[in-house]
Amino acid sequence: MIKLKKLGLLCAIVLTGSFALVSPVKAESSLKLIQTEVQNNQTTIKIYPTSEMVEQGIKTLRLTFSVLSSATTIEEANIQLSPMNDIKVLKAEVSEDKQKLEIYVASITPLFHDKDKAVTIGNLTVLGKGEKEEILSLAPKSLDMITSDNEDFYSKYPTMKESIQNQLEESDRVSVNIESQTPEDTNNNTNNGANDNSNDGSNIYDDYEEVEEESPNTEYRVDIEKLNISEIPVQSYTGKNIEPDVEIQYGIVTLEKGKDYTITYSDNKNAGQATAVIRGINDYRGTVKKVFTIQKASISKLKFETISDKPYTKKAVKPNVTIKNGTVTLKRNEDYTLTYKNNVKIGKATVIVRGKGNYEGTKKLTFQIKKNIGSTKITVQKSYRYTGKLVKPNPVIKYGTKTLKKNKDYTISYKNNKKVGTAQMIIKGKGQYAGTKVVKFKIRK
Repeated sequence: MIKLKKLGLLCAIVLTGSFALVSPVKAESSLKLIQTEVQNNQTTIKIYPTSEMVEQGIKTLRLTFSVLSSATTIEEANIQLSPMNDIKVLKAEVSEDKQKLEIYVASITPLFHDKDKAVTIGNLTVLGKGEKEEILSLAPKSLDMITSDNEDFYSKYPTMKESIQNQLEESDRVSVNIESQTPEDTNNNTNNGANDNSNDGSNIYDDYEEVEEESPNTEYRVDIEKLNISEIPVQSYTGKNIEPDVEIQYGIVTLEKGKDYTITYSDNKNAGQATAVIRGINDYRGTVKKVFTIQKASISKLKFETISDKPYTKKAVKPNVTIKNGTVTLKRNEDYTLTYKNNVKIGKATVIVRGKGNYEGTKKLTFQIKKNIGSTKITVQKSYRYTGKLVKPNPVIKYGTKTLKKNKDYTISYKNNKKVGTAQMIIKGKGQYAGTKVVKFKIRK
């Protein structure tokens, strides 16, 4: 029996995708490299991207691992991909001389989003036989381009062959750091040269649908039903159509409304159950329905206009109330009802507003019933001679035996009080008095 040992490897990576870097990326200046000891025969492949890598939206990678010594060979290899990034293995194989391992991985969406955050590709286990057990090493390494002999993969996805080859021809070579990690559950079931799910390309992208024209970027689209879609919280009635958005996560990527999906709504105005239908577009497919609740609006939280003082009339005083929900003005007997208390005698009266229809709850408002200025006795000259100037009579106003004081108990304004004709004096109650009384007088030549 041959005892397999962990290997010391050289590592390099080729970045591919629809991009072209302005200048070459140098590993020593652009990437953060970490060298650590392998633990439990398993290492974590973690990439710290450059700003160019983030800007160019890289979606595919080629990882190449080579042994440090020609006396050492690769006997077993296995990669467990990080579920957070939803990355797929396109192909993984060990060279004929067992000196090199190449792994091709890809994602529908860009892999890198923040140059300050590392992206974990997955956990790699590489076992082999050699003269000694070595610490994993890291160094840049030049790579050859992908050739056309990978027919086992390209036979199923023919357009990917030309796409990856063209992208590689425009890419630069940069190194990747490999950082040790002690996994909670180490998978010891390894295979010669490849991962079970990716060695022949037959199972990759099983979650995607092949299309001819609908997806402009790829031959496959992600099923939106399998993604993490947030629930829609309870909404409050506004008098208008309610169209809440949702948050959809594809790994670490947040989908964009209008670019990756659309939403249509039904029954989304009145209180009750409403429906949002989410449809994937472009790189995404499928339909998801989300039911959400529109609750009745609380009448007490709306905007009420102040009820002005009302004059005593010996009868019940029933002023209307103006209520607004945002810019929508509520309708009496459709959205609310009014009842009154202590609304006959002089003093403080109460209005009780009760929600109706799409509104609920109650709100109490108060207003003042005051002495009626219209019940006063007004003594004023009935006619004045034209002078070419404004005519402003000063009347004597009595409420019973009490003579009222101007600007304390009432105010006066005038209308048409300059030219010959009929003029008006408008007396408005103030303080303990409410209401308005109009007195006419003449201006003559």
